[in-house]
This record gives sequence, structure tokens and C-alpha cells, in this order.
Amino acid sequence: MSILRDVKRTLMPIYSGLKHVFLKPYTIKWPYERVPNLSDEGYRFDPKTGIGYPGNKGRHLLYMEKCTGCGSCDLTCQNIAEAITMTYGFDVVIILDENCYEAFKGSKPEIVKALDVILSSFSAEPSNIQYNSLSSFFWTLTGVKQVTKVDGGYEIKLSLEPIFDVRAVEVLYQKIYPAVERLKATGWELRKLEVTTESTSVELSKQDFTINILIRKIDMGYKHNRRSLFPSIDYGRCVMCGLCVDACPFQALEMTSEFELSAISRRELIYTPTMLAKRPEEFNITGVPPELNVIERMRMVFRRIIW
Repeated sequence: MSILRDVKRTLMPIYSGLKHVFLKPYTIKWPYERVPNLSDEGYRFDPKTGIGYPGNKGRHLLYMEKCTGCGSCDLTCQNIAEAITMTYGFDVVIILDENCYEAFKGSKPEIVKALDVILSSFSAEPSNIQYNSLSSFFWTLTGVKQVTKVDGGYEIKLSLEPIFDVRAVEVLYQKIYPAVERLKATGWELRKLEVTTESTSVELSKQDFTINILIRKIDMGYKHNRRSLFPSIDYGRCVMCGLCVDACPFQALEMTSEFELSAISRRELIYTPTMLAKRPEEFNITGVPPELNVIERMRMVFRRIIW
């Protein structure tokens, strides 16, 4: 009996191992493979019927055409994660008078350098502007700048999409004020600084040149949301509970199956309303991991066929 028991103890692990060779694996090689039978439906809630429809609780989807800026999602999140902030959209523009603009077109180093400082502070990466006529022409006509003739000068728009924040002064201190301090150190004088909730105005002058930097609130054009107030979500704080979706009385928020939200910096985890309004990109299965051998590659291709 003891011999049979010993044989059984020896063969059982071998049997268990051989059995699992032919079973479907529980692990996959992400992102080259997708989880089988994973629903693409996201969690949503119908306030009229009081029914929550089951689905994945990943990144939110914002319907800006439904959002009224009531802030119910923000109020709900305050005692949970404090991840939602109601924000306005702002534009940042530089206004040059006629004299200053002509000097800029003529590539006067003093003016081009001043605008370079402003652009370097505003942009995520420093600009590569060289002080010559070609670079001035390039700086004026690149895709992220727009030049418009206005009364008394020219307006250069620095942002194609709105910059979302709580107040205009926050945009000022994050995007513009470092450049103002650098320009003051090179002889530019701060003539005027006007700050309100919806706009800020900075006027700099040096000799006969004047540069105005204006941060102004944007009207997004939604009649049901005349304040143009929309939620931004910090995924460094969000716990994906879905209570903000439950709290929205207009079904303006849903959750999606997008769960890959990793980022290098905390700032990249803050999703603005325009980012939330974009649907997640469809998952595209291409290629195989380069470290796999021939047999593992064949297994992977076979799994894709049967799944």
C-alpha cells in the first residue's frame, strides 16, 4: 500500500502539470493580446428610471452637449476622492501694437527674443527660435499660432484648444508670469496687471514697444451651459467608484472600458473636458512580443484564431 501511495504522490503532480498544458491560459500578453469576451460597454446611469447599466468602470466619457455645469459630479466627489473640478476654458493671446509688430516682422532681436521668452514659458517645451527673418516668419505661421488684425495692432493666439482651469489668474501664474519675471530682468517694465475671475491683462513696455498678454474666458457656445463650466478629472485621485455618473441628472457622464491611464507626471493624469469628450481609441491587436520564440509565437497566433 505504501508503494502505491508513493507512486500516486509522484504521478499526481505530473498529471496536474500535463492537464494544464492543454487548458486555456489565464494570462495574456498585453498589449499584444486582448482579454477574451471583455465587454466594451461602460458603466452608465439613467436618472429617470433610477437604473444603473452594468459595464466597465474605466476612463470617463463627457457629453459636453448635455452638461449644464451644475457641478453635481463635483459635489458628489468632494467627500470621496476630490478628483473632479469644475473648470472654465481660457484663451491666451499676445497683442502687439503697430510699431512692435513691424519690428517683429523685421526680426528685431529685442522683440523676437521677448516673444521667444513668452512662448517658452507658455509651451511645454522650449521653442527653437533663431533671431532672423526666416524664424520670425516661421513663428508667425506655425500651426499653434494664429495672427489676427485688431484695432490698434495685431493679435497672436497661442492656444488652439482652450486651456481649462478654475480661474484666469491660475493660468496667468502657471503659463505666463514666469515669462514676465524673465522679461523684467532684461529691462522690460510691467506697466499694468489687471486680474479678474474671467480674464487677466498684462502690459509690458520697453522704449517705444508695447506687448499686451491677455487671458480671456471662452464662450464654448452651448446654450444649456452659458457659463461654459465643465468638469475636469484628476485620475491621480479618482477611485473609479462611478458615483459621479450616478449623480449627473442629465446623463452627461459615462464610464468606458479604457483602463490604461498611466502617465510620467501627475499633471498628465488631469483630463480636461475636451480630453474627456473624446471617445477612447479602439484597441488594435498588431504584432507579437519580440522576445518570444517560434513555438510561443505559433501558440499566440493560434489563440487569436480560436478566441
